[in-house]
Amino acid sequence: MSALPGNNPSKLSGITNAGSQRYLCMYCNRKYTPEPKQQGYPKSMHKQAAEMYVAGGNLRRVARQLKVAPRTVALWVTDLAEALPNLPMPAEVKEAEMDEIFTFIGDKKNRINMLTVVDRKTRCILGWAVVWIRTQVAIQLIVDQAPKAKWY
Repeated sequence: MSALPGNNPSKLSGITNAGSQRYLCMYCNRKYTPEPKQQGYPKSMHKQAAEMYVAGGNLRRVARQLKVAPRTVALWVTDLAEALPNLPMPAEVKEAEMDEIFTFIGDKKNRINMLTVVDRKTRCILGWAVVWIRTQVAIQLIVDQAPKAKWY
């Protein structure tokens, strides 16, 4: 039997999953850990995962290298992305540039388009839309959402 600070007689009662020593109180028969270890992964690992993902690694590759689950990496990247401040929208836009990116989902029959309006000077995205079919209505919608420009 060993006595811990506070004159509380205790005896050893195993080890927790985290590796901390567990004790049993001789008065109330409750198990406790006086100095529990920190659970979870260190913040440096969260940052490393986000850096690897931004550098071009996919979630599975990053997870495999860090020996964690891909869902864990996805949650870390999402949390860090949400913590970033919003980019300031330019007060005055002189020239706006419209751009379109399209890709295929699954097979070539499922084409998806991403339409963007970008400020030429600051390269800030002023408006965007993801659509199955590029129409004049979709283009007009993102132009109306973006700040007004002198030239398009």
